Amino acid sequence: MEADHPTIGEYTLTCKLGGGSSSTVWKAEHRTTGKVVALKQIDLLKLTRQLKNCLDCELNFLSSVEHPNIIRLFDVFQFCAGGDLAAYIRDHGRVQECVARKFMKQIVGAGLEVLSMHHILHRDLKPEVDMWSLGAIFFELLNGYPPFRGRTSVQILRNIKASLRLPFFEPILPQLHPGCVDLCSRLLSIDPEKRISFKEFCRHDFLKIDEGGDKRFC
Repeated sequence: MEADHPTIGEYTLTCKLGGGSSSTVWKAEHRTTGKVVALKQIDLLKLTRQLKNCLDCELNFLSSVEHPNIIRLFDVFQFCAGGDLAAYIRDHGRVQECVARKFMKQIVGAGLEVLSMHHILHRDLKPEVDMWSLGAIFFELLNGYPPFRGRTSVQILRNIKASLRLPFFEPILPQLHPGCVDLCSRLLSIDPEKRISFKEFCRHDFLKIDEGGDKRFC
């Protein structure tokens, strides 16, 4: 196995999971114990001094926080075999409303709330558009496709500005809880002043629905 795969320290890199401009994430296996982990390889030469400082803060935070929706850092990262949310939607299509609600609770009601308490921003959810981004995720979970599409970013922006209502998949609308439609619509309000805030989101009635209660919307 080691002859076919590169190694870093005590770990053999088995496959590439993803990456960005300055880092690559690998699925790796400990050469002695066989434990499967996620290993993030960072090219420090591509980082500015500010990014290096941010990296130090991220490492300190991930090694100290303990939450079921935040990957824990020991000497390496915990490996989550389920893949990311985009892959889940691609493989399964739209999900039931109760499943979408569970995802949103995990993303915001728990994970991002902990990050907010530590004054840390999610790398993929920017402060000026985080609620909009959550709305786009929520919409795609419910419908199986994004709320706005286009070949370029400019075209997508034009389609957003020209839209009069969200393009829900019509056959599912009667099946959706009114609170679900309300939350999705408020998250994707084009007017930032009318868009729901993080605190309002966490207190929204739709997220308080008992998973073991009314099954009509599940």
